Amino acid sequence: MADAGGLHKRALTSLADHDGVLDEILARLPVKSLMRFRCVCKSWRALISQSHFVTKHFTYATQGITESTSRLLFSTSPVESIDYEALKDLNDADSHLAIRKLKFPVMFPDSSITTITGSCNGLICVDVDLEGIAIWNPCAGESNVLPKRTDDCTHDDYKVVRGHNYRVRGSEETVVQVFSSKSGSWRTHEGLDYFNLAGRGYLLNGVLHWLETTFTDIIVRQGRGLSHLI
Repeated sequence: MADAGGLHKRALTSLADHDGVLDEILARLPVKSLMRFRCVCKSWRALISQSHFVTKHFTYATQGITESTSRLLFSTSPVESIDYEALKDLNDADSHLAIRKLKFPVMFPDSSITTITGSCNGLICVDVDLEGIAIWNPCAGESNVLPKRTDDCTHDDYKVVRGHNYRVRGSEETVVQVFSSKSGSWRTHEGLDYFNLAGRGYLLNGVLHWLETTFTDIIVRQGRGLSHLI
């Protein structure tokens, strides 16, 4: 009888000889499977953790997404998801079976109130009872708590934007702070003309936008500090 360990090693070696094929196969698998396969060997873990692989997997996963194929809808306190595919096969009396409580991995108190403040490419930005901000990947079951604000420079990557208004010497100003996931730091933009930062903002062509209304006009504010009158 052939040694099982030897067969497993030869199979991995054969796949390693065809890195392009392995890359394409793994990129089409569900996230839960990839989380398990990271434990197969060091080379698989390294491949699955690479940024180009994450981008490719997201591209494949989002191809052909429609309302009928969407799976998750979040509520807070507790954080829950709804499986739309399962919901279609259930009657009204059993519809609660499609709801699943998600395990929030960040170590905050169970009594904390979690607010979902935004999302991008499967990453969820959450504010936990004003105790901290975290970036959460519910599919991978991973999260990262943002550090306290600093003034280091930023780079082009995923960012969290928050802002507030305050009064200085009788005039109101707006301050916007931007956190970079790549550098792990905050940057503050001060001295901006006053505008209302209500709402989450909307991502369009890589730039966050907010709608601001006056008595007669509608103004589009961009995350780069630009504004356009509609």
